Amino acid sequence: ALLSLWILADHFIHRASVFVDRANVAVDLFIILSGFVTHWAYGRRDLQGSGMIAQFYVRRLGRVLLPTYFSMLAAVALMYWVEQPPELGHVARCVCFVESWLQPDNWCPNGQIWTIAALIPSWLLYPWTKRLVAAVERSGCDSGLIL
Repeated sequence: ALLSLWILADHFIHRASVFVDRANVAVDLFIILSGFVTHWAYGRRDLQGSGMIAQFYVRRLGRVLLPTYFSMLAAVALMYWVEQPPELGHVARCVCFVESWLQPDNWCPNGQIWTIAALIPSWLLYPWTKRLVAAVERSGCDSGLIL
């Protein structure tokens, strides 16, 4: 809750203090927390088969992509309504979650999707990283945790 308040303070009372201006730290902590939650939820599951990995992707991405696309569609509709339609290529790059990587200053219709764009690579790599760490640990090296 404190991290959320920190971020809200940065958005609504911007430049109030040096502490408030460092809300990017709170965002970073949320992203790290997301990794812990992902591993807590899926760490004991067997993600070895392609069916299990596909199920992980559907569950993890499905819960996020549907509301994200819905909010982006609503934002684009609002932009057309106020007669400031976004460039089609820009919207296409936003839908594919690459605009935040290519042009970070060019905000997408739902500006906060940069967070999802940052998390998607981690979610896509999670089953493979989990498999790699397990293989290293099985080989007798306790250094799997270092990876």
